[in-house]
Amino acid sequence: NRIINGKVERNDENDIQALNIEAENVILCNGYLIRSLMPDTNSFFQPTKGEVLTLRCEDLPENVILHKKIFILPLGDKLFKVGSTYSWKALDENFSEEAKQELLDSFESMYSGSYEVVNHEAGIRPNIKDRKPVLGKYRDTYIFNGLGSRGALMAPYLSNIMLDFILENMPIPNKWDIHRFISV
Repeated sequence: NRIINGKVERNDENDIQALNIEAENVILCNGYLIRSLMPDTNSFFQPTKGEVLTLRCEDLPENVILHKKIFILPLGDKLFKVGSTYSWKALDENFSEEAKQELLDSFESMYSGSYEVVNHEAGIRPNIKDRKPVLGKYRDTYIFNGLGSRGALMAPYLSNIMLDFILENMPIPNKWDIHRFISV
């Protein structure tokens, strides 16, 4: 995927060259979709489907994040993101009534007031088997991937490591280096 003029262009090509990108360096940050571009990565990715809800709640506090089996994240204007489910089988971006009910049941175990379901979303987390992101260069392409649900919190820190690797030729710590899974 790439962003052109603020719009996401989805590309399911199986060949990086087919993307027609003219750049000095290409950094793939396309989550679990990297598996179609670089089949070698299939061995260490463990994609996980997750579903979340956006709820409107007039009485929930907006100054704290709540967590008990699920998270309740304030978005402002009395909106809250509630999630998330985990599924390793149905790896698609379709949401289900079962997951919605699972989230609502967990939410109602924490909150007994009124609420309105505003949105229901599903997506695929690009989890790695050892639960650590992968950074580095494989073949002629840079990889910045596998952030998953935990790794996303590390994105700013890992971005600096990646920049130092590309611009200053600094080594990537072994625990995040893609070569812990794939040989050069």
